[in-house]
Amino acid sequence: MLNQAVADFVSVKLPGARIVVSDDSTASSHQAAAAVGSEVARIGKSVVFVSGHRTAVVLISAAKRVSREKLRIVAGDPRLKVAGPETVTERTGYVVGGVSPLVVPDGVELYVDEALFELDAVWVSAGSPNSVVELSSTQMRELFGGRSFDLGEEVVG
Repeated sequence: MLNQAVADFVSVKLPGARIVVSDDSTASSHQAAAAVGSEVARIGKSVVFVSGHRTAVVLISAAKRVSREKLRIVAGDPRLKVAGPETVTERTGYVVGGVSPLVVPDGVELYVDEALFELDAVWVSAGSPNSVVELSSTQMRELFGGRSFDLGEEVVG
């Protein structure tokens, strides 16, 4: 099922953007890539971090992982840690595997790994664990250009 707030955002801000609602899960990066026929590196995963009452969502290529050290420096908070499933839902309104970077609640900070801008298109969650939306590099820059930082590290192994 498509998240209505994200669908409304896409229709207003990203007319013509391609949304895929799958019968199968798109919650994991590999599932999302299979659903849209893409490589995993072109899937933008949203990782939620918390510290006290602070919430941060990091959008990064699924081929990388978030460098906690880089995030802590950029965010200025050495206590940031990955949120558990209940906290993700409580703080973002989304379930794990469905956190959309397009519509985040007030007070939730969004950080985007700058390496995503090197791709011609990226698939991100459309707000549910079975939907994704494709963003062109131009759309990525327009939406997230001011929130981009070097936050990634290569996955080893």
